[in-house]
Amino acid sequence: MWFHFSIVLLLLWKSILGAERPGYSIFVKSSFSVQESLCVTNPCTFIATNRGGFRNYRGICLNSPDQVVSTNVKSRSFLKQNFHLTGNLDNGVCTLTITDAMRENVGAYYFRFEDSINNSINYNYVSSLVNVKVTGIKCQETLGSSIHVNGSVSVQEGHCVFIPCTFSIHTKNSFLFSLGYWLIGSKSSQSYAATNDRYATVQKSNFHLVGNPENGDCSLAITDARKEDEGVYYFQFDEDKYTSKSSKVTFPEEVKVVVTASRTVESRTVTSRIIVWTVFSNFATLVLTVVALHRYLKKNMENSQSGNRHPNGAPVAQSSYEELTEQTDGTYEIMKTPLCGKLSSCKCF
Repeated sequence: MWFHFSIVLLLLWKSILGAERPGYSIFVKSSFSVQESLCVTNPCTFIATNRGGFRNYRGICLNSPDQVVSTNVKSRSFLKQNFHLTGNLDNGVCTLTITDAMRENVGAYYFRFEDSINNSINYNYVSSLVNVKVTGIKCQETLGSSIHVNGSVSVQEGHCVFIPCTFSIHTKNSFLFSLGYWLIGSKSSQSYAATNDRYATVQKSNFHLVGNPENGDCSLAITDARKEDEGVYYFQFDEDKYTSKSSKVTFPEEVKVVVTASRTVESRTVTSRIIVWTVFSNFATLVLTVVALHRYLKKNMENSQSGNRHPNGAPVAQSSYEELTEQTDGTYEIMKTPLCGKLSSCKCF
């Protein structure tokens, strides 16, 4: 029983530490998923030879067959053009960003760290594989018209996201002289987040209709996402911009955009709070130490001054030796002549 329990504890400990060599560790999410054509960032930090800071080092992202998919070495070729090491390796950051995710990006990947100076440090974090999953795009249809778009999109604050979108009306997906609009908030809204209509006023300067509505493409791109970009959006199509007859079609399917907080900002905030608390606690400790030392010295001085005086105010003897000497001399004076004068049998010498 104890043997099996020890095995379970050993496996649990290995799963926590990633079973890396002593002095080497990596902190990264072991699995994540991203929708096809969207972008995603997987935060990652590492330690090598018990250090978290380096100078001019190289980082490489590889898949299971040891093929390089991304690296910070410009002269080195790699397979995945949409994989990017966006972290600062000199600070021990190995964050990976995937843009325009594709089905062929599915797989397991690991990080490799190399010393670019003398190759004295080369280490593969193969025990900490990261599994990437790419999901498909949902299709929604309504009343002879259909639109293919994801109903919910999440993007980290300050990052970009590409939202693929295609549509058809009465089985047609090719139109001439057409316009597309992304509406803010509701299907009846006249506030535009993005459009290819140059006469319309848009409310979102970081929203871009990158698709061509004439080809049935309503793809939307959001750059430098902000918290105020959160909300619900709808696509509206105007089939013929040169006729006065209304031919607008507003698709009822909504796209919900969620903007998550930047992890970098959170970590900096936490670090700042730790620094402020450390400085405050050190200052408080110093003040308390100075106050205690002042009280101690003051008490010693008072005790020293009160110890050199008799309780009645008379000075006390400065030395026990001097007091004993005075007592001895006094006794000697008493024992001299007066006793010899009173006793008749006493002989004086």
